Amino acid sequence: MDYEINKEESILSEENLDFLQIAIGTLPPQRKQIYTLCKLEGKSYEEVSNLLGISTSTISNQIVKANKTVKQYFLLNKNVIVLFIVEQILLHRI
Repeated sequence: MDYEINKEESILSEENLDFLQIAIGTLPPQRKQIYTLCKLEGKSYEEVSNLLGISTSTISNQIVKANKTVKQYFLLNKNVIVLFIVEQILLHRI
């Protein structure tokens, strides 16, 4: 039973990551780069600022806007996401 729960949690995590990648793909190029560097790669605002040659306040503003876009993407697509995840769980049970 624990194996099935862990497998389902793994599937959910993978599906959420897939949808996160799609949501990130909708961002404008610079915002996408900043979001990826800060949120996915774990770089600080200061590191990204130095790397890209832009201010930390710009980094902060871009992260706020990116977070809003990603959140909206998930909210607008939550029914599709739920159906997709359920489908994947069922496919892996067969």
